[in-house]
Amino acid sequence: MQHRNKTNAITLLFYLLLQLSGSAQQVTGKTVPLRSLVEEALNNFETFKGDPKEPGSEDIFTSNVTLEGTNDNMISVRSESLVQYYAYVRDSATKKEAKAVVEQWQKKITLSLPDYHKEKMRSKIQRRLSEGYRFVKTADKQFYTVSILWSKREVDQFYWVLLTVSRQNLVLEEASAE
Repeated sequence: MQHRNKTNAITLLFYLLLQLSGSAQQVTGKTVPLRSLVEEALNNFETFKGDPKEPGSEDIFTSNVTLEGTNDNMISVRSESLVQYYAYVRDSATKKEAKAVVEQWQKKITLSLPDYHKEKMRSKIQRRLSEGYRFVKTADKQFYTVSILWSKREVDQFYWVLLTVSRQNLVLEEASAE
């Protein structure tokens, strides 16, 4: 079940990346540290939620804050049980630069979130290879992840680096027996 949730989250991540890659949007507002962003995950990022990305959208929102060192911050609310915050750390980088940025950020995340368990990630969805780190923590029936990944853009030879913060309920709502 956990593997399936991780796979669904990664698939959702790349679906959103495809949507976000077509339209860069600068976020105005205050800058927040990573720890503040992670703490707001339990509140579905409500404090940081801006306008819907597209008119009428009920699941993808701009952010009214920017995570320090990032741009193009977005919030995805798939349901009450899964919310995600996305922020581009770097775009149009060489592979070497993207890898270096991921290594710098994994050190920042390790220092900011010492109670999270670090895992090295490597995934391939269709032809897109992504590598980086995932930091995980389970608390109060919630599964928290912070991921920092690099991947090659499909439109050219450059790479991007993306940071995500996610919260997912571990307990599924039980159907009432009638």
